[in-house]
Amino acid sequence: MGNCSSKGASGSPGPARPVSIPLQNSAAHPAGNVHRAQHSQGARPPQIHHRTEKPMSPKIRTEVLNATQKAFGSFKYGVIGGTALAQYGNRRTTSDVDVIVPEDVIDVIEDHLIKHGMVRTAGKGIGYVASDGNCYGIDITSDKALSQTFQAPQTQLRIMPLDFLLNSKAYSFLSRVGPDKQQKMANDAQDILFLLGYMKKNNYKLDKRHCRWVVDYDFWALFCATYSSAERDFHALGLQRDQTPSSSNRGSRHSSMEIMRRKSQSSGSW
Repeated sequence: MGNCSSKGASGSPGPARPVSIPLQNSAAHPAGNVHRAQHSQGARPPQIHHRTEKPMSPKIRTEVLNATQKAFGSFKYGVIGGTALAQYGNRRTTSDVDVIVPEDVIDVIEDHLIKHGMVRTAGKGIGYVASDGNCYGIDITSDKALSQTFQAPQTQLRIMPLDFLLNSKAYSFLSRVGPDKQQKMANDAQDILFLLGYMKKNNYKLDKRHCRWVVDYDFWALFCATYSSAERDFHALGLQRDQTPSSSNRGSRHSSMEIMRRKSQSSGSW
């Protein structure tokens, strides 16, 4: 989900309220060179942009989110990951936007976005070139890959609700793959702790139907063994760990982990 670093898990009293950010004529060619010039122009490959690792400022983040919403148009999507948490006041920095889409559009959405303001980036990804000149990555995943049921958010910038974010972070913590697995799990853990603190502070009413992975036997045991205070916070939200491991959850997790592993290998990087 991009390169990011943790700067603590403190948050603001409420969600951030983003606002919208607001041919040269060709020289004549000699007759003998017209065909060669046209052929050269037609064969020019599309420009490939390189993603920046520079953290987004609040202003740039809002600009990228507005551009993402405009590019998606009528397609359903939701913002997850570090950018979504930043909108709720988390201070962890990030240089990309993670979005989730329904499985039935995952194969067509990138081409649509390229035609509506996004650009192709190195590594077969997509991004957005912001007003500061940097290209910020747009990472797209499907609800199937996260083993979650997608429901399009109704918020202005399509930020997914807190219970969905908590559930997706629990799933990510449990299913990380690759050489940077431990670092990403540590980031996931800090995000989970931030969400728990935010919900507690704001008396958030959790929708238990969206917490399949939070109450998962394997996740709960692994997470609470490292962060002992988390179990008390889970209980305060009305959650209880599954009594036994779920074969269905394990099967779903292993299947989607394999999808992520193949996707990473095909792009030449983890």
